[in-house]
Amino acid sequence: MPGIDVTVRRDIRAPRDLVADFASNPDNAPVWNSNVLSVNWHTDRPAKTGSRFDCVTQILGRRMTYDCEITALSPGITMTLRTRSPMQMDTTYHWADSDAGCAMTVICRARPGGLARIAAPVLARGIRRAASRDLNNLANIAEAMFGPFHT
Repeated sequence: MPGIDVTVRRDIRAPRDLVADFASNPDNAPVWNSNVLSVNWHTDRPAKTGSRFDCVTQILGRRMTYDCEITALSPGITMTLRTRSPMQMDTTYHWADSDAGCAMTVICRARPGGLARIAAPVLARGIRRAASRDLNNLANIAEAMFGPFHT
């Protein structure tokens, strides 16, 4: 069955712990994720495994709300976010030390059903473009806020 399996990596010239802390806070998503307009919490802050919230997005001119849950969180190392609707997708953010300061990897996996299965290759390309753009946005913001970080 066609699925979506996208991995994008970006070096960021800023300390890993600061980049991870900023990027793993859902309240910051509208700052660096170009599709996210707002985050509405269903559980108490701060973010932790089991936290739930909605992300209101604007994609291809269409406003959508994604039901999100943090399914795994190891501060400064990794966070997995599951969206349940309109399509279930697991997005994992991973942070590691690098010569630049921080290497951030985004992994998106989904198994679309119905007609979306046919569009999986097109969806995967769009997700790859968006993840690359968003990592570039995050790098610019993190480097301005926390760097440049020189080892």
